[in-house]
Amino acid sequence: LVTNKQSGWTNLDEMVEYVKAHPGEVKVGNTGSMNCNMADCMRVLDALGIADDVTIVPYNSGSDNKVANMGNHIQLSVNTGADIQASVESGDEIPLLVISDRRSKSLPDVPCTKELGYDVVTTKPRGLYAPKGTSAEKIKVINDAVAEVCANEEFQKKVLSLGLEVNYVSGEELQQKIDGWVEDIKPVFEEMKTKQ
Repeated sequence: LVTNKQSGWTNLDEMVEYVKAHPGEVKVGNTGSMNCNMADCMRVLDALGIADDVTIVPYNSGSDNKVANMGNHIQLSVNTGADIQASVESGDEIPLLVISDRRSKSLPDVPCTKELGYDVVTTKPRGLYAPKGTSAEKIKVINDAVAEVCANEEFQKKVLSLGLEVNYVSGEELQQKIDGWVEDIKPVFEEMKTKQ
């Protein structure tokens, strides 16, 4: 969750206080509509107690979202570390909160939802899938190769320079995480359906 330098907010508390004092004035951008990004955005705003005080504006991409925030068309943006990395470094966007169970390595001074007691923890996993029926031997070869790349320090540094982190999990553990995230965000979509 980032703001722009025009807002004047330097931390989460300042932003929440302003939003509550000025309901309906602040716009929040997120990437996409009716997807996990929007669900994360809505869950964070709800946890902060400001969901009814802001207007959510969906954008087609992280870059559209970022440009709108930097131009002050919106005052808050829920976006990925990769999309905000350069604008945070330049001072054009100010990070307020990381949606995670731990602080981001690329934003170590920014608090995360879990440490602040908000039950909103998610991620945007990337995975490799094999066709049904792929032999266990072939899956092991792929799994071992991916694990080796993810353990490579140069690769980890490159990924971190992009505002992302390597957090390798394999097979069933990944599926369990995905199932958990689906359960976490399912109520958000069910609520959206009832409001239509």
